[in-house]
Amino acid sequence: MAVNFNNINNANLVIINWNANGLKQNRNTLAAFLNSHNVDIACISETHLINADKIKFNGYVTYRKDRLVVRPSGGVSIIIKSKIKHHHTFIPVLQSLEAELLYLSTITSLISAYQSPNFKMFTSDFDKILCSFQKVMIIGDLNSKHTTWNCKMTNQNGRKLHKYLSNTSTNNSSPDSPAYYPYDKNRNPNILDVILLKLIPLSIHQEPLFELDSDHLPVKITIGGALSVSTKSLSAALSMSGAGRDDDGGGMVIDAGEAGLEGVRLCTGGDTTPVMGAKRKGVPSSPPLFAEGDEGRIEAGLAYIRSMLKSAMTEARAVGARSGSDGLIKSLENVFDIVSQMLTRKGKLRTPLHPS
Repeated sequence: MAVNFNNINNANLVIINWNANGLKQNRNTLAAFLNSHNVDIACISETHLINADKIKFNGYVTYRKDRLVVRPSGGVSIIIKSKIKHHHTFIPVLQSLEAELLYLSTITSLISAYQSPNFKMFTSDFDKILCSFQKVMIIGDLNSKHTTWNCKMTNQNGRKLHKYLSNTSTNNSSPDSPAYYPYDKNRNPNILDVILLKLIPLSIHQEPLFELDSDHLPVKITIGGALSVSTKSLSAALSMSGAGRDDDGGGMVIDAGEAGLEGVRLCTGGDTTPVMGAKRKGVPSSPPLFAEGDEGRIEAGLAYIRSMLKSAMTEARAVGARSGSDGLIKSLENVFDIVSQMLTRKGKLRTPLHPS
């Protein structure tokens, strides 16, 4: 399979950006994930592998850069379909950034990268990569927060990287909603998993998926062709709009896990319904009066649904005249308006979902 990065219609790649927080224990679930999502390339950070570890995926070639330490930590990997033409090459010596590199064409380089929050960031590492190759995609967890790429706050790494990128021809591309959900409930979800693009004018859509087992969600990156929303995610949105109601019209069919609301209990006047795994369980059709659960997780779930609906509406409007989907578009718009009203401009929860 030859990849032509000069023609977006011939690219049509599915890439996963995922901080695995340990690859060995996630090997089987990742293998199933690669197959179910027909993933072409997976960029994995925090593999936590050592040289003696052997790990393979059927139909894929795996390249690794393990951290040379006694206790497994850090590390990056690229897992690519064996039928995709590529060339593995060594990367320049870097001070802090962990990186693995593949050529996908004679001029296009793909790098899986990880910047540990425990090590000082050196923008010279990015400079070495970007100046060494003509067209570059750096994909990974850079632990760099900046409001310009949808983070809620800016940290030191974010300031350094933003200042550096502003003086180059490289752009930052990030998902609309968080993919990082800390195990520490006192810390808020955020956006750490991003893409740096140098001279690659492609259509890119990023969608965090509520799957796999880590404190990071895998981000599905669709390159080339029309923007897409996963079938499961779209089904959740349609269910909320009423398209998936029970026959008696009393409840919505919604997979709360897909909406990012695991462990949250939605409450109405006198009835409380657990959302986790709820299908045809009578989830209320009107907006709940309040919610019990982690506020940051609820907020991120709503932001994710809003982003998902926006993409779905754009796609539906594009074919509306031909498919007669005006009713679907109207339903999506109504749900989008409801979700948007639940979020302030700063993204904080507000009534009717949260009374404070």
